[in-house]
Amino acid sequence: APGTSGRGLYIYCAGAAGLLRVLPFWEPWRPLRSAQLDGDLLCLAALPSPSPSQHHPLLLTGSHNRRVYAFSPDQGRLLGSFDAHDDAVCCVAIPTQPGGGSSNRLVTSSWDCSVKIWNLDEGRCPWTSSMALPEMELHDNDSGVWALAVGPATTTGPLTQALVTGSEEGTVQGWDLRTGAPAWRAQVAADYVGGLALDPLSGHYVAAATADGGLSLLDLRMAGLKLAGVLTGAPLHCCITDGGLCVAGSESGELHMWDVSLMSASGAHVGGEVAPGPDGLYPPWMCPAAQATGGTPPEVVPAINSVALYAGAPEAGSGGVGRGGVLRGSA
Repeated sequence: APGTSGRGLYIYCAGAAGLLRVLPFWEPWRPLRSAQLDGDLLCLAALPSPSPSQHHPLLLTGSHNRRVYAFSPDQGRLLGSFDAHDDAVCCVAIPTQPGGGSSNRLVTSSWDCSVKIWNLDEGRCPWTSSMALPEMELHDNDSGVWALAVGPATTTGPLTQALVTGSEEGTVQGWDLRTGAPAWRAQVAADYVGGLALDPLSGHYVAAATADGGLSLLDLRMAGLKLAGVLTGAPLHCCITDGGLCVAGSESGELHMWDVSLMSASGAHVGGEVAPGPDGLYPPWMCPAAQATGGTPPEVVPAINSVALYAGAPEAGSGGVGRGGVLRGSA
């Protein structure tokens, strides 16, 4: 996950064998902080600190051993952990505030077929309690929840404006947090949903990346109606969108870019020197870590397991997208 502190831009990485690292963006080969936690780390969320003396966000990471860990890069130590689920915690997310910043809620999902919402108010953080209890539990899932997307928090009513989950069986569900029940359900693939991303501009659409190589654009206002879809040819593990472009990472180490603004007719397409095809799909980019050297194919091609966007000025030839990408690949 990318993050900005008073000292610059940093990359926060959680990976196999419990390794958590803080990398300066300008020197990513030289870790600023690192910690060895228990179990494989599957997901990561950054909670900004309200204290000006803290330069880094609090890192919340979900583990294969069903726990969520809270690590402070500023203090260089683990603040605590808690049993969040009965199986691996595969997704963690923090809703944003409508006016910017992060809310005081944490959303987690697991292979145990549940989604939980936790209160992060001072004195109620679950990693400081001997008996952590969620504020809300969502159990009406047909299988393990492999993907999660949350909209901005609300000041009244439900905790977030939108909560969408993707399952091991290829279904995407939108939730009504007033009742704790699914508001709609859409079958987008026959295999697992690897990633979900809400359109941050309108809040009306969600992109889904699936293991059959498909990208789907669903309309939240029409009970998850599929507006468009495209096949990339490789299993997809993750996706992200800024409302104009959807970027998905594949098992084959490629980035697939899809012009979702063109597909949803919500505005002018991204444009640039390279035009998308009629389906809105651009030619794929091979992640540099996955490229062969000296013309020899690598023995193991690193899959792209997560993608993030950070604010930035468009580079020459980037097609006008005012964002930069931060990727994490693993074999």
